[in-house]
Amino acid sequence: MLINLFCQILDIYNKIRNKYYQTRRFLSILPHLKKMDVKLNTKSYPDVFRVSAELNNVEICRAVVIVRGECTILEYLFIEDDFMLFNMSLKNRGVGTKVLNEVIQLARKRGCKNISGEMKKSSINKLTRFYGKSGFKITGDRFGYDLRDDE
Repeated sequence: MLINLFCQILDIYNKIRNKYYQTRRFLSILPHLKKMDVKLNTKSYPDVFRVSAELNNVEICRAVVIVRGECTILEYLFIEDDFMLFNMSLKNRGVGTKVLNEVIQLARKRGCKNISGEMKKSSINKLTRFYGKSGFKITGDRFGYDLRDDE
């Protein structure tokens, strides 16, 4: 019985602590939200590269890309949405597009011929619009971008 009570108290403490850190992160980027002056960071490895966007040193978006020869696979592109607690979203503010454009440029510099990926079925409508407006061709739950079309 005492162990159960201790576990419940520990669980409540962890939830409060998480909300506290979430609030601190949100307050640190709040002054920068209007301008959306994001800083792009890139980390490259032989078969993988990662692009992230930071707002006041808080990572708010990241993409991980796998390189296989002349093909590039966009493994995921994720926009942080921890701030829904404050009725503010970082989506639809151009951050994902900036990161995606950087992915396209880096893939082109590496000599890749295309970028492809797969969309989650639960988000297919939103993602179809997102990738479509950046020039990707959509086929079912897959998307692709031919880098040779730009030459």
